[in-house]
Amino acid sequence: MRKCLKLLHQIQEIFCTYGLLFVTATLFLNVVLRYVFRSGLHWSDEVIRYVMIWISFIGITFGIRQDKLMAVDLILNYVGPGLERFIRLVNNILGLLFSVLILYYGKMAVSAMARSTQVSPALEAPMYIFYLVIPLSGALMTLEFIFACARTITGKGLEKSGLEERGEA
Repeated sequence: MRKCLKLLHQIQEIFCTYGLLFVTATLFLNVVLRYVFRSGLHWSDEVIRYVMIWISFIGITFGIRQDKLMAVDLILNYVGPGLERFIRLVNNILGLLFSVLILYYGKMAVSAMARSTQVSPALEAPMYIFYLVIPLSGALMTLEFIFACARTITGKGLEKSGLEERGEA
């Protein structure tokens, strides 16, 4: 299980890294073509937009995995370790419910797009391809929130939260 999860994390990191590199290179090339040769790549804006969307959706899982999602942690600074662990567990369960909703409604959106004949303007690719990231990220987020709940319950990985620094884990 750990090997599969590690492989999945590596695939996500490779996708986000090379996706960002591709976006940067394509954007740079398009700027050079526009200003030097007065002609750009007609498809580049659309590809960049969709790749950035995919990177954003896939990248959300990094924040969940590293417990770096945006949060108001003022309360956590003033409660004991037991209550802090409980609050973190509730937070992870709510995140889990949210990610399941994203998975479910993303699947519905992809199904609706697959039934339609809508294509992207420049690439003329079926739009459901670009919508696939929604249920995919929902599934990845669900997986990460399940592991976050397990880490909170077992107390493993709490060194990131500050409990370990205070010697309270």
